[in-house]
Amino acid sequence: MASAIEPEWLIDLFPGAVEDKVEITWSAEHDRVHAVERLVYDRLVLDERPAGTHANEAIAALLAEKAIAAGIATFAGGEAFDALSERIAFVTNGAPDLAKQGGIEPLDPTTLARLLMKGLVGKRSFAEIREGSLLDEIRAAIGFAALSRLDELAPDHVTIGRGRRIKVHYEPGRSPWIESRLQDFFGRSETPKVLGGRAALVLHLLAPNGRDVQVTTDLSGFWSRTYPGVRNELMRRYPRHAWPEDPLTASPPEPRPRRRA
Repeated sequence: MASAIEPEWLIDLFPGAVEDKVEITWSAEHDRVHAVERLVYDRLVLDERPAGTHANEAIAALLAEKAIAAGIATFAGGEAFDALSERIAFVTNGAPDLAKQGGIEPLDPTTLARLLMKGLVGKRSFAEIREGSLLDEIRAAIGFAALSRLDELAPDHVTIGRGRRIKVHYEPGRSPWIESRLQDFFGRSETPKVLGGRAALVLHLLAPNGRDVQVTTDLSGFWSRTYPGVRNELMRRYPRHAWPEDPLTASPPEPRPRRRA
Protein backbone atom coordinates (compact mmCIF):
# COMPACT_ATOMS: atom_id res chain seq x y z
CA MET A 1 0.00 0.00 0.00
CA ALA A 2 1.28 3.48 -0.74
CA SER A 3 0.20 7.01 -0.05
CA ALA A 4 1.27 10.18 -1.79
CA ILE A 5 3.13 12.74 0.30
CA GLU A 6 4.34 16.27 -0.36
CA PRO A 7 8.07 17.15 -0.11
CA GLU A 8 7.23 19.94 2.32
CA TRP A 9 5.94 17.38 4.81
CA LEU A 10 9.40 15.76 5.00
CA ILE A 11 11.00 19.15 5.56
CA ASP A 12 8.55 19.93 8.35
CA LEU A 13 8.59 16.51 10.01
CA PHE A 14 12.25 15.52 9.58
CA PRO A 15 14.29 18.73 9.24
CA GLY A 16 17.49 17.00 10.38
CA ALA A 17 17.24 14.38 7.65
CA VAL A 18 16.83 16.83 4.76
CA GLU A 19 20.10 18.11 3.33
CA ASP A 20 21.15 20.70 0.76
CA LYS A 21 24.00 19.24 -1.30
CA VAL A 22 26.13 20.72 -4.09
CA GLU A 23 27.56 18.30 -6.62
CA ILE A 24 30.38 19.54 -8.89
CA THR A 25 31.55 17.30 -11.73
CA TRP A 26 33.69 17.60 -14.84
CA SER A 27 32.43 16.83 -18.34
CA ALA A 28 35.39 15.68 -20.43
CA GLU A 29 33.12 15.59 -23.47
CA HIS A 30 32.24 19.29 -23.24
CA ASP A 31 35.34 20.56 -21.33
CA ARG A 32 33.21 22.23 -18.71
CA VAL A 33 32.18 22.03 -15.07
CA HIS A 34 28.64 20.97 -14.18
CA ALA A 35 27.39 22.14 -10.79
CA VAL A 36 23.97 21.29 -9.38
CA GLU A 37 22.39 21.90 -6.02
CA ARG A 38 20.05 19.23 -4.66
CA LEU A 39 17.67 19.05 -1.73
CA VAL A 40 17.69 15.41 -0.62
CA TYR A 41 15.97 13.25 1.95
CA ASP A 42 18.14 10.17 2.40
CA ARG A 43 18.63 9.19 -1.26
CA LEU A 44 15.47 10.85 -2.49
CA VAL A 45 15.96 14.07 -4.46
CA LEU A 46 13.26 16.55 -3.51
CA ASP A 47 14.53 19.41 -5.66
CA GLU A 48 17.36 20.02 -8.15
CA ARG A 49 18.62 23.26 -9.70
CA PRO A 50 21.86 24.79 -11.05
CA ALA A 51 24.27 25.72 -8.27
CA GLY A 52 24.29 29.38 -7.28
CA THR A 53 27.18 31.81 -6.96
CA HIS A 54 28.13 30.42 -3.55
CA ALA A 55 29.65 27.45 -5.45
CA ASN A 56 31.81 29.65 -7.69
CA GLU A 57 35.05 29.11 -5.77
CA ALA A 58 34.68 25.32 -5.79
CA ILE A 59 33.84 25.45 -9.50
CA ALA A 60 36.87 27.64 -10.19
CA ALA A 61 39.11 25.25 -8.23
CA LEU A 62 38.03 22.28 -10.36
CA LEU A 63 38.31 24.31 -13.58
CA ALA A 64 41.84 25.41 -12.57
CA GLU A 65 42.82 21.80 -11.85
CA LYS A 66 41.62 20.63 -15.27
CA ALA A 67 43.20 23.59 -17.08
CA ILE A 68 46.57 22.91 -15.41
CA ALA A 69 46.32 19.24 -16.37
CA ALA A 70 45.56 20.22 -19.99
CA GLY A 71 48.48 22.69 -20.04
CA ILE A 72 48.04 26.33 -19.06
CA ALA A 73 50.01 27.52 -22.07
CA THR A 74 47.07 26.35 -24.19
CA PHE A 75 44.93 29.09 -22.64
CA ALA A 76 47.55 31.70 -21.74
CA GLY A 77 49.40 32.77 -24.84
CA GLY A 78 51.34 29.60 -25.62
CA GLU A 79 55.01 30.56 -26.01
CA ALA A 80 54.50 33.75 -23.98
CA PHE A 81 53.41 31.74 -20.93
CA ASP A 82 56.17 29.18 -21.47
CA ALA A 83 58.76 31.99 -21.58
CA LEU A 84 57.44 33.49 -18.34
CA SER A 85 57.38 30.07 -16.66
CA GLU A 86 60.92 29.22 -17.77
CA ARG A 87 62.30 32.55 -16.51
CA ILE A 88 60.63 32.01 -13.13
CA ALA A 89 61.97 28.43 -12.95
CA PHE A 90 65.48 29.67 -13.76
CA VAL A 91 65.40 32.19 -10.89
CA THR A 92 63.71 29.98 -8.30
CA ASN A 93 66.02 27.03 -9.05
CA GLY A 94 69.21 29.02 -9.58
CA ALA A 95 68.91 31.56 -6.77
CA PRO A 96 66.12 30.63 -4.34
CA ASP A 97 67.34 33.26 -1.90
CA LEU A 98 66.98 36.06 -4.45
CA ALA A 99 63.63 34.66 -5.58
CA LYS A 100 62.32 34.65 -2.02
CA GLN A 101 63.54 38.21 -1.41
CA GLY A 102 61.81 39.33 -4.60
CA GLY A 103 58.54 37.53 -3.87
CA ILE A 104 59.01 35.24 -6.89
CA GLU A 105 57.33 31.87 -6.35
CA PRO A 106 57.82 28.68 -8.38
CA LEU A 107 54.93 28.08 -10.77
CA ASP A 108 54.17 24.60 -9.41
CA PRO A 109 50.58 23.30 -9.78
CA THR A 110 49.60 24.45 -6.27
CA THR A 111 50.87 28.00 -6.77
CA LEU A 112 49.47 28.15 -10.29
CA ALA A 113 46.03 27.02 -9.10
CA ARG A 114 46.04 29.79 -6.49
CA LEU A 115 47.06 32.40 -9.07
CA LEU A 116 44.32 31.23 -11.42
CA MET A 117 41.48 31.26 -8.90
CA LYS A 118 40.58 34.95 -9.08
CA GLY A 119 40.51 35.00 -12.87
CA LEU A 120 38.42 31.83 -13.12
CA VAL A 121 35.67 32.72 -10.67
CA GLY A 122 32.44 32.89 -12.64
CA LYS A 123 33.77 30.74 -15.50
CA ARG A 124 32.77 27.14 -16.06
CA SER A 125 34.44 25.95 -19.26
CA PHE A 126 37.63 25.94 -21.30
CA ALA A 127 35.82 28.00 -23.93
CA GLU A 128 35.20 30.78 -21.39
CA ILE A 129 38.86 30.69 -20.36
CA ARG A 130 39.94 31.17 -23.97
CA GLU A 131 37.66 34.19 -24.32
CA GLY A 132 39.55 36.03 -21.57
CA SER A 133 43.16 37.20 -21.14
CA LEU A 134 44.46 34.50 -18.83
CA LEU A 135 48.14 35.45 -19.21
CA ASP A 136 47.37 39.02 -18.14
CA GLU A 137 45.40 37.68 -15.18
CA ILE A 138 48.29 35.43 -14.15
CA ARG A 139 50.75 38.32 -14.40
CA ALA A 140 48.41 40.51 -12.33
CA ALA A 141 48.16 37.77 -9.70
CA ILE A 142 51.98 37.45 -9.56
CA GLY A 143 52.16 41.19 -8.93
CA PHE A 144 54.06 44.17 -10.31
CA ALA A 145 56.84 44.04 -7.70
CA ALA A 146 57.67 40.36 -8.30
CA LEU A 147 57.56 40.80 -12.09
CA SER A 148 59.85 43.82 -11.90
CA ARG A 149 62.37 41.84 -9.86
CA LEU A 150 62.06 38.96 -12.33
CA ASP A 151 62.94 41.36 -15.16
CA GLU A 152 66.08 42.35 -13.25
CA LEU A 153 67.21 38.80 -12.45
CA ALA A 154 66.12 37.06 -15.66
CA PRO A 155 65.57 39.69 -18.37
CA ASP A 156 63.97 38.51 -21.57
CA HIS A 157 66.42 40.68 -23.58
CA VAL A 158 69.92 42.09 -23.09
CA THR A 159 71.46 45.04 -24.92
CA ILE A 160 74.81 44.78 -26.68
CA GLY A 161 76.71 46.96 -29.18
CA ARG A 162 74.91 49.94 -30.76
CA GLY A 163 71.88 49.31 -28.57
CA ARG A 164 71.05 46.01 -30.23
CA ARG A 165 68.49 44.07 -28.16
CA ILE A 166 69.06 40.32 -28.08
CA LYS A 167 66.52 37.79 -26.85
CA VAL A 168 67.66 35.63 -23.93
CA HIS A 169 66.62 32.00 -24.21
CA TYR A 170 65.74 30.15 -21.00
CA GLU A 171 65.26 26.42 -21.47
CA PRO A 172 64.91 23.58 -18.94
CA GLY A 173 68.21 21.83 -18.29
CA ARG A 174 70.28 24.46 -20.15
CA SER A 175 72.08 27.62 -19.16
CA PRO A 176 70.44 30.76 -20.57
CA TRP A 177 71.90 31.77 -23.93
CA ILE A 178 71.90 34.44 -26.60
CA GLU A 179 73.04 34.51 -30.20
CA SER A 180 74.22 37.33 -32.44
CA ARG A 181 76.92 38.13 -35.00
CA LEU A 182 80.42 37.95 -33.61
CA GLN A 183 80.93 41.53 -34.81
CA ASP A 184 78.09 42.75 -32.57
CA PHE A 185 80.35 42.04 -29.59
CA PHE A 186 83.27 44.17 -30.80
CA GLY A 187 84.35 46.62 -28.12
CA ARG A 188 83.03 44.44 -25.30
CA SER A 189 85.23 42.38 -23.02
CA GLU A 190 82.77 41.13 -20.42
CA THR A 191 80.22 38.40 -20.93
CA PRO A 192 76.66 39.60 -20.19
CA LYS A 193 75.37 38.14 -16.94
CA VAL A 194 71.99 37.54 -15.33
CA LEU A 195 70.77 36.39 -11.93
CA GLY A 196 72.27 39.40 -10.20
CA GLY A 197 75.66 38.74 -11.82
CA ARG A 198 75.77 35.11 -10.70
CA ALA A 199 75.24 33.49 -14.10
CA ALA A 200 77.10 34.29 -17.33
CA LEU A 201 75.07 33.91 -20.49
CA VAL A 202 76.19 31.34 -23.03
CA LEU A 203 77.16 33.29 -26.15
CA HIS A 204 76.60 31.89 -29.62
CA LEU A 205 78.91 34.03 -31.74
CA LEU A 206 77.75 33.83 -35.34
CA ALA A 207 79.51 34.19 -38.68
CA PRO A 208 77.84 36.34 -41.35
CA ASN A 209 76.06 33.20 -42.61
CA GLY A 210 74.32 32.80 -39.24
CA ARG A 211 76.27 29.75 -38.10
CA ASP A 212 78.18 29.40 -34.84
CA VAL A 213 81.81 30.49 -34.88
CA GLN A 214 82.17 29.90 -31.17
CA VAL A 215 80.00 29.05 -28.17
CA THR A 216 81.42 30.44 -24.96
CA THR A 217 80.74 31.99 -21.56
CA ASP A 218 84.17 33.68 -21.54
CA LEU A 219 84.12 36.53 -24.06
CA SER A 220 87.40 37.99 -22.86
CA GLY A 221 89.13 34.62 -23.20
CA PHE A 222 87.69 34.17 -26.68
CA TRP A 223 89.13 37.49 -27.86
CA SER A 224 92.59 36.75 -26.46
CA ARG A 225 92.95 33.04 -27.23
CA THR A 226 90.61 32.03 -30.06
CA TYR A 227 89.80 35.11 -32.11
CA PRO A 228 93.24 35.52 -33.75
CA GLY A 229 92.93 32.10 -35.39
CA VAL A 230 89.24 32.51 -36.16
CA ARG A 231 89.94 35.93 -37.70
CA ASN A 232 92.15 34.48 -40.41
CA GLU A 233 89.43 32.05 -41.48
CA LEU A 234 86.73 34.72 -41.39
CA MET A 235 88.83 37.14 -43.44
CA ARG A 236 89.27 34.48 -46.10
CA ARG A 237 85.60 33.49 -46.24
CA TYR A 238 84.07 36.96 -45.75
CA PRO A 239 86.51 39.53 -47.15
CA ARG A 240 83.85 42.26 -47.43
CA HIS A 241 83.45 42.33 -43.65
CA ALA A 242 85.76 44.09 -41.21
CA TRP A 243 87.84 41.79 -39.00
CA PRO A 244 90.08 44.08 -36.90
CA GLU A 245 93.16 42.77 -35.19
CA ASP A 246 92.05 44.31 -31.89
CA PRO A 247 88.33 43.63 -31.47
CA LEU A 248 88.22 45.42 -28.12
CA THR A 249 88.92 48.80 -29.71
CA ALA A 250 86.64 48.23 -32.70
CA SER A 251 83.01 49.29 -32.94
CA PRO A 252 80.17 46.96 -33.85
CA PRO A 253 78.89 47.46 -37.40
CA GLU A 254 75.64 49.25 -38.08
CA PRO A 255 72.56 47.03 -37.70
CA ARG A 256 71.61 45.26 -40.89
CA PRO A 257 68.60 46.82 -42.63
CA ARG A 258 65.45 44.74 -42.51
CA ARG A 259 64.38 43.23 -45.77
CA ARG A 260 60.95 44.07 -47.07
CA ALA A 261 58.59 41.14 -47.44
